[in-house]
Amino acid sequence: MANTQTLIDDFGDGTLDPAKWEIVQSPGVTESGGTLNMAAVTDYPRVDGKTYFNLASGILAAKLTVSGSRTANTELYIGAHDATGNAILAMGSPADSYLTFQGSGLASFSNEVTTDTTVGLGPSWVNGTWWGIGNLGADNVLRMYKSTDGQSWSEMSRCTVGGTFDKTSVALSFMAGVWDGSSPNLVGNFDDASFWQPQIDYFAPRLVRWGSNWIWATPKVRVSGSWVPAAPKPRIDGAWDPMT
Repeated sequence: MANTQTLIDDFGDGTLDPAKWEIVQSPGVTESGGTLNMAAVTDYPRVDGKTYFNLASGILAAKLTVSGSRTANTELYIGAHDATGNAILAMGSPADSYLTFQGSGLASFSNEVTTDTTVGLGPSWVNGTWWGIGNLGADNVLRMYKSTDGQSWSEMSRCTVGGTFDKTSVALSFMAGVWDGSSPNLVGNFDDASFWQPQIDYFAPRLVRWGSNWIWATPKVRVSGSWVPAAPKPRIDGAWDPMT
């Protein structure tokens, strides 16, 4: 199934748009060179978006380029926050393949599984690759993804989200940091912040002959011996997901 892109910000004007973003923690945040730049400093700079989406059937993502020295004490984050301050962030180590999640506010996570055990955000990461999280369905499993084209997404890690988190209305979050008080020069450069969602191809309207009249057809499917109106759903991770 094809994915459609809703571009939130291409970070192309050299100024962080206050209508789209809020600097929650600073310093270390700049917009320049066509990217949002998050420096790995002790203050753990963080930027939260103001454009909200339903994470049940889509992926919040941005292209990531890592610049500077990939030291073991540095961390990069991408995630989602709701309107009441709860958030789930995906974290990657630029020095190796280590991946994990972090909850904030009243959000939590459990049952963490890493499926990308060799690359992560480490030295083999291809700069300009999409990095994101999403498809937080009815099972409350959140998945971390990467993609080269926005169409084919490879799972890197997943967890079960608990606590309080409104997945139906969330916005992007970015963060970076260094945990040992040192001063590395590593920066996460994010571009083309976007929401990717499965493209639903609805039935084209058709006329059918009913008695002596032409009427518009209503697509139906056979369920338990009865014909019921069809409700298009996308196929996500082996299950038909309702468009909620």
